Amino acid sequence: MLERALERGKRNPTFHMQKGMALCSLGRFEDGLLSLRQAARLDPKSKEVPFNLGVALDKSGRTEEAVPYLEKACVINASNPYAHVTLGGMQARLGRFAAAAKAFREAVKIAPRMAAARYQLIQALIEIESFEEAEEEARRAVETDPKDAKARRMLGQVLNKRDRYAEALPLLEQVVAENPQSEEAVLDLGNALRGLERFDEALALYRDLLQRFPHLALVNYNVGQVEMEEGRLDAALTAFDKTLAADPNFIRAHVQRASILLLQGRNDEAYPEWDWRWRYSATGRPFPQPAWTGQDLTGKSIVVWGEQGIGDELVYFSLLATLKGLGAARVLVECDPRLRGVLQRANPDMTVLARKAKPARELMDKNIDFQIACGDIMRYLPHWPDRPVRSTGHIKADPELQATYRAWLKTTGLTHKVGVSWLSKRAALGRMKSAPLDQWGPILGRTDATFINLQYGDTEADTHGRPIHTHPSLDRFNDIDGMCALIEELDLVITTSNVTAHLAGALGKPCWLLTSKTPLWYWGLSGPEVQFYASVRAFRQTDAADWAPVMTAVASELAKL
Repeated sequence: MLERALERGKRNPTFHMQKGMALCSLGRFEDGLLSLRQAARLDPKSKEVPFNLGVALDKSGRTEEAVPYLEKACVINASNPYAHVTLGGMQARLGRFAAAAKAFREAVKIAPRMAAARYQLIQALIEIESFEEAEEEARRAVETDPKDAKARRMLGQVLNKRDRYAEALPLLEQVVAENPQSEEAVLDLGNALRGLERFDEALALYRDLLQRFPHLALVNYNVGQVEMEEGRLDAALTAFDKTLAADPNFIRAHVQRASILLLQGRNDEAYPEWDWRWRYSATGRPFPQPAWTGQDLTGKSIVVWGEQGIGDELVYFSLLATLKGLGAARVLVECDPRLRGVLQRANPDMTVLARKAKPARELMDKNIDFQIACGDIMRYLPHWPDRPVRSTGHIKADPELQATYRAWLKTTGLTHKVGVSWLSKRAALGRMKSAPLDQWGPILGRTDATFINLQYGDTEADTHGRPIHTHPSLDRFNDIDGMCALIEELDLVITTSNVTAHLAGALGKPCWLLTSKTPLWYWGLSGPEVQFYASVRAFRQTDAADWAPVMTAVASELAKL
């Protein structure tokens, strides 16, 4: 009878599933997975087996392999919120936060009061910088349970991400008062203080937390952030080193180390860290050609593809001509669609194609010799960084559009035409790179210049009552051709570190750049010159968050025009 029972068990999917789960619980994953796969073969329509097989694969360290099984579980048993939450957790661990958010949304839709699902949804939305939706979800969590300290903390965290530090501060102070041992709440409170430029108070909070949790990676990372903003770069590196000692896969710490090392000109040390950007803010492309890593380019062809944001592309595309100078017979460029016209106009001997979800067929030709991400070009140049290339213009405006904007500018006044831009809306860095217009008094108070709005986004509230002229129909975010044509007709551009600076520099237009105490690495640490653009002159903060001396210096120079 025992033999017959065992024989029947071999044909029973439930038997194999339970056996597999038991074996996995004992750490015998290979044997357990064999049993679970047998259960899947015996009952391909099971609602339970794909879920359990996926969970077992995940626990055995094979998360990538687990995902399809959880996706199947979510289809077969679509009303099970735990399946969606489990799938979301796996996607988040793989760094696929958009996919994670999608899974968590389904879980919340099925079980609106499932707090854990909503917390994870908020965190995934923060990771993909969908801050508006994250705030909506956080407010729903607070409305569902106003006493939920975690929900209130996450709302404060989202408000920090949206640069609404003054709103976040009292909320987080209350959470910390109720939960003084919560390292997450203390960290978020410190971030609000940082955002309000109360750096000493933020550091005191972080250091107090380190007394209790000396190896907590995120606290050390935040200390590094404050040290970096204050210009204490070696201290920042030390803090990031401690971060990585606690968590070697802390992606942002690697990226920040790369930024500091590049800023200090320690490029060889920086490049291995620079590669971590692919796990942070950059997205690879599926080109089939071998990567260019410094091989002889004489007579060769190469695809150069853009990465990160439009400003980053403009920086690194300044090196396209250098590739031609190294002997490349054919250079093909894939870029942000908004840049195609201005790049092609300036580089008629190159093929410039707009980036699409699927690369253009022409770029997938295996007969092309090499491909490279634009941000990697500099590491393989023999003279970099000792002899940086400073572009005098590698994009070109449309002459017909220039005539249109020239006519409009004549209606704004007879004095020097000066374009102005004052904000960066880039997540995490925007506050550091921005100089609000209420600090521009010494510049905007001058009557010997006519100021033209180059700031992208909705600026009506900012410019109201100020002597800044805004073109009535120019889309300053999407219409790069129009922006370049307008900039080309100006006498000067004054801007903080945002896309306007890159457009002016890439056009070769005189540009006065207002930089923070610790700027993005490609602006350099000192002096008026910057590495990539010959026409850009830097006016640098000497103290973090203090723009007054910079504005006075710029106004003084403006008077000399």
